[in-house]
Amino acid sequence: MRLRFTTPLLMIALLVGAGCSSSQKTQPTSQPNSNGIKVMTQTQAAIVGGMEALYRQLSYPSQAKENGVEATLEANVLINRDSRVEQITFNGNPRRDFATAARKALRNVTFRAGQRNGQPIDMYITIPIAFRL
Repeated sequence: MRLRFTTPLLMIALLVGAGCSSSQKTQPTSQPNSNGIKVMTQTQAAIVGGMEALYRQLSYPSQAKENGVEATLEANVLINRDSRVEQITFNGNPRRDFATAARKALRNVTFRAGQRNGQPIDMYITIPIAFRL
């Protein structure tokens, strides 16, 4: 019987924890309001125009296209407080041609910086990029 209650609680804890980053750059802080209650607000960094804007910039690598190769990359992008791409890394070990095309597209879109309590901050975001024929 106890397992029924702890399993959902564990799942909730994992889901809540999965949305949090251990990076100092993305840890929200709280500020006391006029009533002494701490209020925390955070806005995620994002691509202006959404994923559609990214896919308009994305070029399919010609050799991969000729060979019918598809891929999905997970790009970890550091957006600085000035809304500029600071760093791009990929999870796993993607093909170089896909990584190069994704990197070029990410550098050619406009980002909106993340914010904490109304102030722009450096923030990592993970963006899945699918190359499909």
